[in-house]
Amino acid sequence: MESLDMAAFSRTEQGAEGRTLSNEEFEPIYARYGKRVYGYFFCRTGNAQTAEDLTADLFLKVLCRHQSFDAEKAPFEVWLFRLARNMAVDFFRVHKRRADRTVSIEAVRETAGGVSPELRVMEDEVGEALKQAVARLPEKQRSLVALRYAAGMRNTEIAEITGLSESHVGVLMHRALEKLRKILIKQEVDFS
Repeated sequence: MESLDMAAFSRTEQGAEGRTLSNEEFEPIYARYGKRVYGYFFCRTGNAQTAEDLTADLFLKVLCRHQSFDAEKAPFEVWLFRLARNMAVDFFRVHKRRADRTVSIEAVRETAGGVSPELRVMEDEVGEALKQAVARLPEKQRSLVALRYAAGMRNTEIAEITGLSESHVGVLMHRALEKLRKILIKQEVDFS
């Protein structure tokens, strides 16, 4: 799956320890992971500006600290999303609040494209109910849901990032989805 030569960025093959990545090295990384990282941060924070800021900060870290990546320890994607997860934890620690995990109506409209107004309203209602349900999950489950659905990661990758076993990730994910289902049933959300 890894088509970029991420081993070239590892500490052992990097050469000059303090060197930042060149544009030619950085652009394919950002092109491949930028949207997924933004999606992860957006799902975690519920705020487009905060997600953009965190995404920019993460890729600045990648530019300056890429030498800490070690291809023998984990794939590049796992290293990158481990940094993202740690940044999200730090963000919430600094702000000492549970962020509003709702997605703006504008964001839903941007993704809806040429959808009819009736369908948009229905999607807004379902999306709002889902966002409220996700916000009711414990932090660990919210984080796993964000990695799985916003960042598009597999359980094996999530396990590497979180330090949990793959089976434990699967169990926690199942419990989170079951809890979401129960919350949405209580709210009588119609997905049809």
